Amino acid sequence: MFSVQDTGVGLTDEESAHLGDRFFRGSRHATTISGSGLGLWIAKAFVGANGGRIDADSAGANQGTTIAIALPPPPETHPPVTVANE
Repeated sequence: MFSVQDTGVGLTDEESAHLGDRFFRGSRHATTISGSGLGLWIAKAFVGANGGRIDADSAGANQGTTIAIALPPPPETHPPVTVANE
């Protein structure tokens, strides 16, 4: 697991409820910050396809956001077994 934290614009309750939805853009930023609303949706799909999850936490508007990504450990790999000819 790893996380990234900022001290930026944070998330409102409405934004948190829709975060990661396809094409979602918070109304506070739709006219001032460019984007398509696909970035986190794509990231969630990629992480989910690999057995992980993405979580977002914010104390509210203008109080920053923490995004955490958790991935399962890789499967154990063993060296190939060599059988000698008898």
